[in-house]
Amino acid sequence: MRTLSCLMVSFAAIWPAAFAHAQSYPTGPITIVAPFPAGGTPDLVARVIADKASSIMGVPMVVEAKPGGQSITGTTTVANARPDGHTWLLATLSFVTSPVLVKGVSWDLVKSFRGIAQLATAPVVAVVPASLGVTTLRDFVAKAKQAPGELNYLMPGVGTSMHLNTEMLKKSAGIDLFAIPYKGTPLG
Repeated sequence: MRTLSCLMVSFAAIWPAAFAHAQSYPTGPITIVAPFPAGGTPDLVARVIADKASSIMGVPMVVEAKPGGQSITGTTTVANARPDGHTWLLATLSFVTSPVLVKGVSWDLVKSFRGIAQLATAPVVAVVPASLGVTTLRDFVAKAKQAPGELNYLMPGVGTSMHLNTEMLKKSAGIDLFAIPYKGTPLG
């Protein structure tokens, strides 16, 4: 959370200069669409941003968790919103991977959106149940090699960083793990 607060200070420092030319913006509330379930990291990041940016900009900011379809549902909502700057998207890696992995995405990654700021980075940590009896990645890989396809891993959707990182591990380590997609990554 400390890192996120520091990022917000940096974000706050550039905010006035970014909108000095547009004195009439914003003219009303801003919606930040987090295209994942409420309670997960993207939702948390969006809520911290909304709180800080609302006080800086002087307008209400509403976070709308809009999960579904590998973030496509929420992203499509933003792509189809009025182009007045009052609907923002909290994009993650799946913003880039979904158009490649899913046919029929109605928006164009480059033409439909403009990036305005990198807001956060997050570490990736692998954890296993203590009952698995491994304490290092090397131990885990050895266990997976002994039981190909019998170990599962949870991921919040195809094309997410958790999915792609684990697929890279599988390929580089020569192991077979079974993916279990979950509807999000709630905290707590």
